[in-house]
Amino acid sequence: MSEKMVHSKRQRRRSRVATGRPLRILLVRTSNVGAAFRRPSPPCVIAPLGILYLCSALRKHLGGRVEIAVESLSTAVRSVEEIPSFVSRFACDVVGISSSLVEEAEAAAVAGAARAAGGDTVIVLGGPYATCSPERALRTTGADYAVVGEGEATFVRFVQALLGEGDPLRVPGTASVDGRGRLRLNAAAGFLDDLDALAHPAWDAIPIDTYSSLFNFNDMPTLYRPYVPIMTSRGCPYRCSFCHNVFGRRFRARSPGNVLEEMEILHDRFGVREFHVVDDIFNLDVERMEAICRAIRRRGLKIALAFPNGLRGDLLTRRQLRLLGQAGCYAITLALESASKRILRLMRKNINLEKLAAAAREASHLGIITSCFMMFGYPGERREDLETTLRWVRESYFDFPRYCVASPFPGTGMAEHARKVGFEPGAMDMRRSQYDIDNRGLADMPYEEFRALVRRGIEDILHEPTRRKRLQSIWAMWDPASHDYFGFSPAKS
Repeated sequence: MSEKMVHSKRQRRRSRVATGRPLRILLVRTSNVGAAFRRPSPPCVIAPLGILYLCSALRKHLGGRVEIAVESLSTAVRSVEEIPSFVSRFACDVVGISSSLVEEAEAAAVAGAARAAGGDTVIVLGGPYATCSPERALRTTGADYAVVGEGEATFVRFVQALLGEGDPLRVPGTASVDGRGRLRLNAAAGFLDDLDALAHPAWDAIPIDTYSSLFNFNDMPTLYRPYVPIMTSRGCPYRCSFCHNVFGRRFRARSPGNVLEEMEILHDRFGVREFHVVDDIFNLDVERMEAICRAIRRRGLKIALAFPNGLRGDLLTRRQLRLLGQAGCYAITLALESASKRILRLMRKNINLEKLAAAAREASHLGIITSCFMMFGYPGERREDLETTLRWVRESYFDFPRYCVASPFPGTGMAEHARKVGFEPGAMDMRRSQYDIDNRGLADMPYEEFRALVRRGIEDILHEPTRRKRLQSIWAMWDPASHDYFGFSPAKS
């Protein structure tokens, strides 16, 4: 967008704001389209935590000067064809889109619908997609601006600029394409130091019960409903090559008191009885982790906890696992990625396999359900590497294998390694960006051999006799309706 067009839009917007009407903002998460209208729903649809934080930040700093709607494509539309009518229904001044690269087509559809609705709607793209590939994101979607990095402070400053308190083109932490087609990337905004200063997510802006009925990131039925995802820290000091690193390398954490305050609000006001912690690395600060566990017990919160993400397995001790169990933890997912030392070196995944195996064994003995992340098809992975991983998991105490196929997203270390084996991530099409087995991966073997090896290996893991016995016991926790919701049970495997 040219600076002349921006100036013209700004003038028209200022004239409307001068009449006293709030700036109307629609925040959209481009999650799996129509998931709420299908049973069983697709995997990994959770409440749009990122834009809920944006909503609360705007409310806190701008109050009645803005009017905000929060939606996701999982709950707002049944199909992509409904996106234009959905967007036009809000008649917004600003449409903010939070997206990942695998949702590029959906982000483009929302942006296109906002553009087609006419007027002087400003389209802003954020999330991992905009952060890791701002130029690609702007050119592919046609959005006016991209928010690069942590969004709360940046987006508030941006909206303030739209309200006449600055120049939207010069807000730190944003990017745009000028009238000559050149990328304009402003100075980085930096990361928030004090996460306690953030307002809690605007949980009143969404139907929590609707999201609680969908297939969740924990990959299994919940113990209690309603449930919500919760983020208690940001950033991770490790340097895994596949990570987008959206929150930076510096670990920043909310205080135990701040975390418990949000839990109690959700428990008392919204009836939430289960929390899924989605941090990058919840247990990096051991004292903080233990303080949160003790506070849950001390305050008498009768809740369930699950960790679909967020726990570094080789840092967990028996003491910590016991405390987690006492605080209500019933399920954890730990990341192996690969048991091949060669692939682990390429991934820069400096994990201690012996300690990881011990953590899974101890958790299992404590009655905590364990899942294991595996990544197949890493650039240059050989048959022996893959077989080593499958064998390691089969012999471990992990209950559920959870695998993905490697996708070398632009901006990651994996993308750099992919170039060395002859693949250009910048030219990646979406068939390579999906995480399931339909993604061909970049393993050093024919695709059909790779596909057959993965499928047979997962089947062998699930049919290992002692694991199968544990799975039968685990599945007794849920009724048959939950089995259908999950789409898997030991009887079907």
